[in-house]
Amino acid sequence: MKHLIIALIASSIFACNQKIKEESTKSCCQKGSEDSLSCSSSYIDTLKNEIMTIHDAVMPKTGHLMKLRNSLKEQLNTDSSKNNSSQLTIDSLKLAHDKMMEWMQDYNVSHEVSDTIYFLNQKENVTIINELYVKAIYSAEQKLKP
Repeated sequence: MKHLIIALIASSIFACNQKIKEESTKSCCQKGSEDSLSCSSSYIDTLKNEIMTIHDAVMPKTGHLMKLRNSLKEQLNTDSSKNNSSQLTIDSLKLAHDKMMEWMQDYNVSHEVSDTIYFLNQKENVTIINELYVKAIYSAEQKLKP
């Protein structure tokens, strides 16, 4: 059940970001021959900067995320009545952190400059991760309120 909820959240975020990506591509790129997208290097540079801005906004939250996760684990050990709810939030915090670590490992800033789709996808991915962080942190903070 918890995986279903997390999947639904991620898919709804993806759907919203997909529309933004399509509009962004239409406005900044032109169809080339063979149905490929041709975008200016300044647009690619803008995408790279946006990606790193989102990344740089997420990373400082990691320490707080980990503290919340540890606090929830302690709470779970002392109060078993909050078992399902707290475990779901712990899992959400872990998922957000794991996704950021995976994204950082896979992101290739020196990817082919002409590959606009790659950078649009990376922006979408890091945006989803940011939203996972925000939602998981908020949920954890609510559960830890006295």
